[in-house]
Parts: sequence; structure tokens; C-alpha cells
Amino acid sequence: MPKVTVLITTYNCGKFIAETIESVRRQKYEDYEILIIDDGSTDDTEEISSHEKDIRYYKSKTNKGIAASCNIGLDLSKGEYIARMDADDVMFGNRLEDQVRFLDNNKDYGPVGVGTM
Repeated sequence: MPKVTVLITTYNCGKFIAETIESVRRQKYEDYEILIIDDGSTDDTEEISSHEKDIRYYKSKTNKGIAASCNIGLDLSKGEYIARMDADDVMFGNRLEDQVRFLDNNKDYGPVGVGTM
């Protein structure tokens, strides 16, 4: 079981999703899974992200909205922690390592966020 599920929700973001995936892969922290919830995209999102062996990919038959996609992702996630991203986000620095360390050392906290650059 991975420590972190990187939960990426997407709808017609094929032009961004590869960069988002690569930004996660550049993290030093390695105990994670990438879970992509595709909310019924009609572009090339599926072709870009579903064939990657280190990605778990789920596609809804119809567009149900971001809340429904997040709920599906939460149901399918295997990680102790969830790192939420949209398909046009980029993960900078040591986000996963920093957040896992913080959460492991501060059990009274629930969600944590990141600042923007």
C-alpha cells in the first residue's frame, strides 16, 4: 500500500496532463501511487495517461463534475494520505516529502495545503 495517493482529476486536459504527471514523477519522495480520474473527457487525455504502467486510470462514461470525480478517487485510493491535484497543476519542490513529514509529525492535523509561487 502506498503512503500517498496522488489524486489527479481531469476533464479534457490532454494538453496539460503529461506535464502534471511528470511533475509528480520528479518528486524525491517515492512511496506514492498516481490515480487519474477522468471525468468523461473527449480529447486525448485517455491516450496520454491510461497506458502508463505506474498510473491507475479510471474514466467515467459521462461528465459528472469535479466533486463526483474526487469522490470516485477517494473510494479508489490506496494511500494513507491524499495529495490532490487538477490535471493542469504542477507539483514543485519536495511537496510530497514535506507534506508527509509534516503529517507524520502532526497527527492532530487533517488537510494541509501548499502555497503558490
